[in-house]
Amino acid sequence: MKRIPWLILLMIFIPGKLPAQDNDTIDLTHFKPEVLERLILSKINSYRQDSGATILRTDSILRLAALDQAEYVKRIRRLDHQQTSLAKSTVKDRVKYYHGQMRGVGENMLMTTIHRPAKLHLGERDTILNLNTYSEVADAMFRLWVNSAVHHHIMTYPKFTCTGLAFAVDSANEVIYAVEVFGYN
Repeated sequence: MKRIPWLILLMIFIPGKLPAQDNDTIDLTHFKPEVLERLILSKINSYRQDSGATILRTDSILRLAALDQAEYVKRIRRLDHQQTSLAKSTVKDRVKYYHGQMRGVGENMLMTTIHRPAKLHLGERDTILNLNTYSEVADAMFRLWVNSAVHHHIMTYPKFTCTGLAFAVDSANEVIYAVEVFGYN
């Protein structure tokens, strides 16, 4: 009889939480933003590459600016590119606030509900979707930005070389706010 390696036995019999997978159902109390970020950035970079634009690299300063805005729109419970704070009023102000030195910036944002029907404009007409997994949410967010002329322009603008993507979650209302900040030097 062959021996089963101890490591495999430990993996089978010791319960524990595995890292979130693309098709895992989202639990907003244990939200894994890195999974959603990876999926969305992969879709955006593939799309940019197919469009002839450069692949975006992630930038920690732009991510801080995106997270700041995501938390702000969550707090006011509506999408807005402006903040009331003069130091963080515009996306350019927020990047500067976090000591970023970008010559040009752009910002996309959206919000969507999960675990219940959501009416999304994904092309010619509105579509009702029930988003539950990281993969479903990433696909819907990407498609929303692609199907909006302004968001599409920002997402594919060839001068942009870096990005920061962040999320804020409202667990009580099952809402995810997403903000992506783009920049170039």
